[in-house]
Amino acid sequence: MENNSSKTLTLQILNRFWKSATFTTWGSFIARLLSVALVLPLVLTRFSTEEIALWYLFTTIISLRSIADMGFGTTFTRVLAYAMGGAKDIEGYLDIHRKPDNGKTNWETMSRLCSTMSKVYSRIALGWFVLLAGFGTLAVIKPIAMDQENLLAGWLAWGIIVIASTWRMYGNKYTAYMIGINKIPLCRRWETLNWIMTTIVSLLVLMLGSGLLGLVIATQSIMVFGIIVNRWLFRVLSNKHIDTPGKRKFDRKVFSAVWPNAWRTGLGVMVGMGLVQGTGIFYAQIGSAGNVAAYLLALNLIRILSQFSMVPFYSKIPALSRLRAEGKLAEQQELAEKGMRWCFCIIVTGIVILGALGPTLIEYIKGNVSFVEYNLWALMGLGAFLERYGAMHIQLYSTTNHIITHIANGITGLIFIVIVALGYTFWGIYAFPIAQIVSDMFFYNWYAAYHSYAAFRLRFWHFERRTAIVPFITLLVYCILVICCI
Repeated sequence: MENNSSKTLTLQILNRFWKSATFTTWGSFIARLLSVALVLPLVLTRFSTEEIALWYLFTTIISLRSIADMGFGTTFTRVLAYAMGGAKDIEGYLDIHRKPDNGKTNWETMSRLCSTMSKVYSRIALGWFVLLAGFGTLAVIKPIAMDQENLLAGWLAWGIIVIASTWRMYGNKYTAYMIGINKIPLCRRWETLNWIMTTIVSLLVLMLGSGLLGLVIATQSIMVFGIIVNRWLFRVLSNKHIDTPGKRKFDRKVFSAVWPNAWRTGLGVMVGMGLVQGTGIFYAQIGSAGNVAAYLLALNLIRILSQFSMVPFYSKIPALSRLRAEGKLAEQQELAEKGMRWCFCIIVTGIVILGALGPTLIEYIKGNVSFVEYNLWALMGLGAFLERYGAMHIQLYSTTNHIITHIANGITGLIFIVIVALGYTFWGIYAFPIAQIVSDMFFYNWYAAYHSYAAFRLRFWHFERRTAIVPFITLLVYCILVICCI
């Protein structure tokens, strides 16, 4: 009897994890981290320095895909969620004080949204292709030319990335649909499987001695397969209530409703993420292969760590929005505090551990690239922490459906550019993290926090002592020790 009870409890726990948006999102990111941890040593030891630099340049350029999305993914997700609740008047979905709908899915509205979303993403994918084929190609000319022995392989690899990444951009609509209808666990489970498949295939390719071209073919093939799976899931989940997207016309009323928030979000992402990741593309044009490889490796590690740390908070955004709409500000504050606290603790722990062990691990595996200088890593880590702080306060404030991302990131971006332009001659590569730290502290952080404090009646000390202060002091002490003692 006890054994049966124990088995039942175990099954209940596993079922809870299986259907949890937070835990399945964690699973997806953990699978991605394992992929990096397992594949990275082989890349660093089996690729030449030039190939390492080119691989991480490709990875950096691909990561900019979220910028070309122009904020439509998150915006369509919110509107689809409203249609799931029975919304008919798409134009009024932004009003959180509107009369609640009947809770029954409005398939006519869903069909209008999906048709418009399909047309929008067709155009976005075409624009992304033009950007990759044009500016992207200009960005990779010099890095590919650095490795004359693999010149043809480098260009073939880039051509595959342009085509596969364009298809991936078009396929973003399927992910937006699944998240919008609250099928986050299903979406993340498939992402986890996709990352596991990518890891296995990448390891096999690298162990068989294939170079950069072989790795690109392997990873991009799995990515394309993932889009095909998402398309099939879309058809299953829509339960034939929605016409094939291509059969319906572009709905101008729907587009007019989603465009105002989409461009504000998109501009914010473009300036915020684009400038930091863009420093890697810029540096690839002027730095040596060794220095470029080291910086791009550090930049990608910081980006992955930042994305991993945000899971505890970002997975709670739908719940935070619901609590805001219901006027339960105390419960919303408690949930936000918990998510932020975990985010800050994870990113600080990751920065310290990678900073301490990174150089030793690369030396141990005899990698063909060096880790960035301790001082540079510490400053990059501090910049990433400050960016997470401002971004989470903006996301918290965005639950009011008032988007300020374009203002926050726009002004911060201008400050960033001015500091880099004036300081690169004196500081060199250090100008990038210094510009991020100064621009975040000078405007981004206080502007974002001010709005969330005002909207939810938060007090600085009461809120931040439970979230950011202890992790920030810990990271600041680490940075001071690194800069002064190493």
